[in-house]
Amino acid sequence: FLLEADYNAISDNEIILNGKDGIHLSEFCEFNEISHNTINSNDIDGIKIFFHDNHDNIFLGNTINYNRWNGIHFMDGNDNQVLLNTIYANHYNGIHFGNSDSNKIIGNTISYSSNEGIFLGEASKDNEIYYNNIIFNNAKDKGVNIWNNEYPLGGNYWTYYSGIDNNDDG
Repeated sequence: FLLEADYNAISDNEIILNGKDGIHLSEFCEFNEISHNTINSNDIDGIKIFFHDNHDNIFLGNTINYNRWNGIHFMDGNDNQVLLNTIYANHYNGIHFGNSDSNKIIGNTISYSSNEGIFLGEASKDNEIYYNNIIFNNAKDKGVNIWNNEYPLGGNYWTYYSGIDNNDDG
């Protein structure tokens, strides 16, 4: 649990079987790096950001699975980066953003969540979501967010993609 905590590194830990969240950034948490942890089987969320004044944090290379609610849950929080994580088999969503703006979700593998792989609420906007592998999941975006890094760089890989590849780039 971090409160008014800046410039911390939480890395290479096993964070399992907690009665609440695995890692919880409450408020006024800036410039922290949460990396290369195994975060699983917690009673609420694997990682949670609770208030909007949490920003410029990096969540990198974590394995986040089997949590009772969400793998990563930003209730608020802006200008954070969720990079290269493996997020699978969480009970609700792999990643859930409630009221979060200008975050980056890049290069993650998100699979087998019970509901959505990625869920962005209507109050979430200007988040960038690309280069992710969304496997045996779908996504819901009720806000206004960016799901593509423009051709030829590309968007996301979808197991269940049902649209048309107009330019045949895969």
